[in-house]
Amino acid sequence: MNGTRGKWLWIVGTMLIYGVAGRLPAVEVVEDIESNETSQASSNLTEIVWQDGSGLPAVPPPVVSPPALTTPPNLSQSPFNPTPRQNSLASRLFGRPFATMPGTGAAAGTSLRQLSPPHMFGDNQDASCASAGSNPNQSTVLEHPGLGCFRLNISENNSAIPMDRVYFRYSHLHNASDLDGRAVGGQNNESFEIERFLYGVERQMFEGRMSVEVRLPFAYELTPNLEVGTINGVSRFDPSQDAYALTFKRVSAIAKFLLLETDQLVLSGGLGFDTPTAPDFRYRDRTYTNLGNTQVFLNYEVQTLVKDEIYEISPFLALAWTPKTNWFGMSFLQFDLPLNDADTQRTVTIYDSPNQTPGQDVVHEKFSEQALMRLNIGGGYWLVRRAAPHRLTGWAMSMELHYTTTLEDAQLTVSEFQVTSLPGFNQTFAGVLGNAANRVDVLNLVLGNTFEFNERTTIGNGFTLPLRDGADKPFDFEYIFQINHRF
Repeated sequence: MNGTRGKWLWIVGTMLIYGVAGRLPAVEVVEDIESNETSQASSNLTEIVWQDGSGLPAVPPPVVSPPALTTPPNLSQSPFNPTPRQNSLASRLFGRPFATMPGTGAAAGTSLRQLSPPHMFGDNQDASCASAGSNPNQSTVLEHPGLGCFRLNISENNSAIPMDRVYFRYSHLHNASDLDGRAVGGQNNESFEIERFLYGVERQMFEGRMSVEVRLPFAYELTPNLEVGTINGVSRFDPSQDAYALTFKRVSAIAKFLLLETDQLVLSGGLGFDTPTAPDFRYRDRTYTNLGNTQVFLNYEVQTLVKDEIYEISPFLALAWTPKTNWFGMSFLQFDLPLNDADTQRTVTIYDSPNQTPGQDVVHEKFSEQALMRLNIGGGYWLVRRAAPHRLTGWAMSMELHYTTTLEDAQLTVSEFQVTSLPGFNQTFAGVLGNAANRVDVLNLVLGNTFEFNERTTIGNGFTLPLRDGADKPFDFEYIFQINHRF
């Protein structure tokens, strides 16, 4: 009887242990060791003692294995070096975590392109293009590209996101330089094209949080050593010289810093620096009088020298935005601030009669450029987005608006000449140098498309159309071709 009762007590105790013991508030485990040389089985006895003092034979608890670690812990991770978000905009752009951008390839299982905006096309010619006028009757007014027409434009072929790339950009500006021969007895207006070539490289650093870009521009445009002749009131180029020349322009550098990065937005800012590496502008305006069928008399000539020595800085903000799948937006806000003026020299030479020693007067002045503000806004849609091995991995259509305005009045350089070395000659000459239109507001529309190949190379084609007339229309139209290769 005692044996049967003991079995039942053992069964009930086991049920209590497995089913209830985990919820009991107070349990104490006591080990009772008895020494019994004749019975090895009863040498060690473990009891579970309840608060009321009763006890039951101990039953071994079930063995529970700890969960296996599927991923080893990152012991080097700290709050100051958080794991980058894999679905951030920068990750979607480069196909790798933001903190691992310095690599030359994508991380395993990712793509170099996901949902990124293409590079903005931008526009070219500035609102502060100066002109040079000379002669008593202002017989010639020339808008030359070397007179502040092309300054650093941060938005040209650029993105808000720091990256590693090399690029080339070509642009054709139709009717972008004007030669206006306004003279008594005649008028001759001519416009000339400009071909621009831009080579650049951008290199990111500090794990993709900033980049440095260098631009090397060239232009096939009106020669910086220009000579214009006015015969009987009609201006024309000297037929003995070529009006066009391939010219090395101003080298610029851009430092870009990441300010804010979320899953759909990147905000960056930085500073551009434009350096005076273009050739000096030399302009000679000669006025002739045709005295007969065989004789041409040189009355006077005005020579203008404008040195390229103005430094400029351009603080800016840039934004890249992907609100929805395949949609994108981009924007730049830039202030272009000249740091100094340029020296100019204007010389007038008077000829009283053929072969006579001329009279001459020289005036030294300063040439100033105006401060500018640029606002560039664009957006578009990816019509095609697919991964390798397709050769064509993307095709995007975009539209941009570019607004450039002068922030201050133009400082016109007016040179007055009084030649007194010739007997009986007493005439005052005036020459004007600067932005004759003063305050200008340029608004241009750009329509373009961008093709992406092998997830690394983009080729873009765009057309720029001015939306305003008069002095606010810097050219008739512009064609843009640009190619970028990420590495």
